[in-house]
Amino acid sequence: MINKYITAHKISILILLGSIIILTSCGTSRKLPVEPPMTIERQIEESPVFSNMFTGFALYDPALDSMLYAYEADKYYTPASNTKLFTFYTTLKVLGDSIPLYRVATRPGLQLFQGTGNPMFLHPDFDSDSPLLNLIMNTEEDIFISTDNYVEDRFGPGWSWADYSYYYQAEKAAFPIYGNIARMERDTLNNQIISSPVFYKNRLYYDPALNEYDYPAIRREEFKNLFGYNKALNSGEYFSFDLPIYEVDDNVDNMLQNLTEKRINVHYMIPADSILEFKQVYGTLPDTLLRKFMQESDNFIAEQLLLSCSAHLFDGRMSTADAIQYATDSLLADLPDPLRWVDGSGLSRYNIFTPRSIIRLLEKLYDEYPEEWLFSILPQGGKAGTIKEWYGGKEAPYVFAKTGTLSNKHCLSGYIRTQRGKVLLFSFMNNNYTGSSTPIKEEMEQVLEWIWATY
Repeated sequence: MINKYITAHKISILILLGSIIILTSCGTSRKLPVEPPMTIERQIEESPVFSNMFTGFALYDPALDSMLYAYEADKYYTPASNTKLFTFYTTLKVLGDSIPLYRVATRPGLQLFQGTGNPMFLHPDFDSDSPLLNLIMNTEEDIFISTDNYVEDRFGPGWSWADYSYYYQAEKAAFPIYGNIARMERDTLNNQIISSPVFYKNRLYYDPALNEYDYPAIRREEFKNLFGYNKALNSGEYFSFDLPIYEVDDNVDNMLQNLTEKRINVHYMIPADSILEFKQVYGTLPDTLLRKFMQESDNFIAEQLLLSCSAHLFDGRMSTADAIQYATDSLLADLPDPLRWVDGSGLSRYNIFTPRSIIRLLEKLYDEYPEEWLFSILPQGGKAGTIKEWYGGKEAPYVFAKTGTLSNKHCLSGYIRTQRGKVLLFSFMNNNYTGSSTPIKEEMEQVLEWIWATY
């Protein structure tokens, strides 16, 4: 009996120990796996948003001269309006704080003018005082305008010709005037349409084909400065449209004559053996122009600034390709990858850059210009420009960056000021997605906020 008891007791003990081992083993198996720490690599490379497109990213610390992280940063992407960063740098280096306003040569009895691409001449968003307009108004001599120094088409290479009626594709010109747009809006106080320049109000006509829109709509004819409008335009609702003018250089005489009541003769051909000596007249390049250019991503200003750079560099000759070639060879020769750069604005899909080349450009800007001034010109997250509705939520802006958007392309490149006061450079380039850019912006916002909090 005792042996049986001892045997049973041993068995009970073994069963109890076995149960403890099993329970301990089961308890261990129920522990959740430890989540790996969040890193910039995980946020980019494991993102379900970025995995559905082509994304390149680079994050650089200028204080350490160190690339903190790069993902496909040596690959080429369509930059869209990130191209304006290159135009901005070229403008600063070539023009400094002054811009050529016009060129003038004098012969007995006549004043001969040439444009220099100056985007501010009678532009409705800038000071109306103009040295050129004052000169035209006060001269008693015959006035001629020549465009012999201009070698451009009205659109850049790779632009969408179907977008001729939209403000973002205003035409380029030797002698830009009124921002190369007709601005039409409703004066609700007096219930009338006002136009700048004034005489384009007489070019409006009712176009029933536009009645498919239940809101005010105006559209310019493709090859004429005639503007059709719909029934909703007469509803009394406020509207404001900036409509590109067709063939500006062919119409500058009518606009100036209407304004000055002087006869203006355009397309004066300068004989090959002419000994005319042109004087190039300069004025101040204001921050207000640069700020509108960068914060509003103004394509017209971008294109005209490159033409102004060319006029300054090459004795009045205006060629976008020549300005870009000069910048590429003389100002940007130290970029890590060759540029495919064809216009000033980024409207062309022929442009392709790498994120690491954009980082090098951002570094040059940061090294050569005061930080506070530079950040005041760029769009500011949550505060100003094209990122006013994004990358905010802090006591002060922490993202200062240029957007770039075409259909199926969205890029953002610039600077982050972290919560510890550190300034980092970044370039996000996203190409070939479908649908809205909103999910991409949301994903980028999470990444940039994590960088702000971590570094």
